[in-house]
Amino acid sequence: MNLSDIQKNWDQFGKDDPYWAILTDPNKKGNKWEEEDFFKTGRNRIAQVVKKLKKLNPEFIFQSALDFGCGVGRLTLGLANHFDKVVGIDIAPSMIKIANEKNNKENCTYFLNEKNDLSIFKSKSFDLVYSEITLQHMQPQFAKNYIAEFFRILKPNGLAIFQIPSKLDLGTLLYHTELMKLYRKVRRIFISTSDKNTPIMEMYCIAYADMVPFLVKNGGKILQANKINNTGDKIESYLYIVSKK
Repeated sequence: MNLSDIQKNWDQFGKDDPYWAILTDPNKKGNKWEEEDFFKTGRNRIAQVVKKLKKLNPEFIFQSALDFGCGVGRLTLGLANHFDKVVGIDIAPSMIKIANEKNNKENCTYFLNEKNDLSIFKSKSFDLVYSEITLQHMQPQFAKNYIAEFFRILKPNGLAIFQIPSKLDLGTLLYHTELMKLYRKVRRIFISTSDKNTPIMEMYCIAYADMVPFLVKNGGKILQANKINNTGDKIESYLYIVSKK
């Protein structure tokens, strides 16, 4: 799966069921999320993160933040409650369109980014780069390239906070075998036109043992790396808090 495939899938998710695609509660599938409840989860999540940041680094500067993989702005708007300037970026035009429609913050802006880099931003632009439940939906080579870019655009002593699975459950691994990918590709040839537009939510991981040396190599200092269950109990996932050396 290349970036254009990722964009196609998530643009369709944004058209079909954007809130559920971001927070996949089985009870909310089919556009059943109430808008206020959905965005409240983002405000609450960021409030937790900010509390942790203040405890971890009392001198941290809450000036500029980037929400990588912002979707419709669930977390971006939460960040805007605590930072002077916040930017959200996403690969899906439909998601960015909704994010702009729901934007009620003067200090918050959104951009479409279709490249496997963050060249739209100058080096040393942000105090914080934040990304949650995003990197897991792209192949590791893309995720690693973006993470390396996090450190380029961070200011000295800035922080990158991001989540990515370290191990996938058996069912997810089987779903992503080459045989199953071939089956889905062949099946799409014969199914109805409407079903051919059904998006696929890919899941990938980068093992903790591989991530740690990668971060150090790219100029990061790991402050915390804690297991987190925001992708479900069956998937081992980590939330990394990394400072720029």
